[in-house]
Parts: sequence; structure tokens; C-alpha cells
Amino acid sequence: MGRVTGTPVPGFRVVEALQNGQVVASSMTDGSGYYGFAALPPGKTEVRVSGQRWVDTVPERGVIRLPDLTVRDLKPVTAAPMPVTPAILSPSKP
Repeated sequence: MGRVTGTPVPGFRVVEALQNGQVVASSMTDGSGYYGFAALPPGKTEVRVSGQRWVDTVPERGVIRLPDLTVRDLKPVTAAPMPVTPAILSPSKP
């Protein structure tokens, strides 16, 4: 099991395990931020959540310790509205 922390709402984040660029397992964090995968195929595995990633190799046998990941949710930045300049139209010549 791993845990996702650092967010105001610790639960209900999608966590994916990828091998060779393909999703091989997907999980969702619980209300405390914990997640896990029942079984992962052996090989180099990337764990992703909210833009963060961690890479390790899953062994043929045994248990892998999944990472604790800290997620920082950033507030969206609002841009100042662009001023609108009216277009000046001139009559076209026939």
C-alpha cells in the first residue's frame, strides 16, 4: 500500500500503474489517501497520480512497497480580461 498526501481532500484520487506505456492496473485512494494494487505483473512499473510519477521494478516474487506521494493542488490562475478595441470599418471602393 502507498498513500497520497498533501491535498485538502485526501481520498478519491485515481492512481494508475503503467508498464511499457500501458495501464496495467488502476486504483482509487480511500478517504485517508491510501491506495494499492492486488497484483502487478513483474517488470519496470510507473505509478502515476495527479501528474506525479514514481518508477520501480516489480519483482517476480514478493511484495513491492508502493510510494507515499505528496500532491500539491494549485489554484487556477485567472488572467485579467483583454481590452476589446472596436474595429474601424471604412467603405470599400467599387
